[in-house]
Amino acid sequence: MFCHPIHTWGKNQGLTPYLSSIIGLGAVDSTNKYANGLLNDKVADETAIVADFQTAGRGQFQNAWWSPAEENLLFSLIWLKSKCAIENQFNLSVAVSIALKRWLKGSFGMEAKVKWPNDIYVDGKKLAGILIENTIQGKEIKASIIGVGLNVNTSVFPAELMQAVSLKQLLGRELNREECFLALLSNLHAVYLQVQAGLIKGLWDEYIESLFQKDELCGYIWNASRVNGVIRGVSTTGLLLFEHENKIHSVNLKEIKFGG
Repeated sequence: MFCHPIHTWGKNQGLTPYLSSIIGLGAVDSTNKYANGLLNDKVADETAIVADFQTAGRGQFQNAWWSPAEENLLFSLIWLKSKCAIENQFNLSVAVSIALKRWLKGSFGMEAKVKWPNDIYVDGKKLAGILIENTIQGKEIKASIIGVGLNVNTSVFPAELMQAVSLKQLLGRELNREECFLALLSNLHAVYLQVQAGLIKGLWDEYIESLFQKDELCGYIWNASRVNGVIRGVSTTGLLLFEHENKIHSVNLKEIKFGG
């Protein structure tokens, strides 16, 4: 199905001017961990690391990221020049989420939602997850590793991942992972330029309007209790603005769980 082995991705088409390099790996413990190991080696900005398989792929809170070999997109992108202050680091989650949303809309006509903070949902199911890890220097972010796991060609998920979905399931056909990867990198570069230029408001507007379950009365587990509440937005620092009994609460990721 795939035109080129993963270690040649991008080389046959010529790297886009902005992309420094693509490091293709057959298997690795984690592309984010691999990327982190490059930070002390004068790695170039916007270097991408992509793998066929991760033996220890991670999501939020060290949760495992499940993906069979050679079926999906598993990659990390190194950003060194975001010019992002520590207090504005959630801007990166906003930008990356919107890059995926724009790519899905432009490539497939899909209307994706962002399940706070940065899972990508289509038709109520999880299509992609994002894990961003920042290295701090002084009051600014010195380096960011943008980890993305995107379900592309998986046909069947384990029973415990009943909320997962792939592009193949949604579209009814297998996709070329290399083409998806290079197109998505282009969208990520576009939002990276917006972040660097401080043009973040438009990204935030898209993000808030795309929030999964926004303005809907739904069940949640909040502070260990089952409650009904409404998502109203997200604060500039990344806290969920959650309305319960006519009061807005600022909630962090450890305090609330969807589907209560």
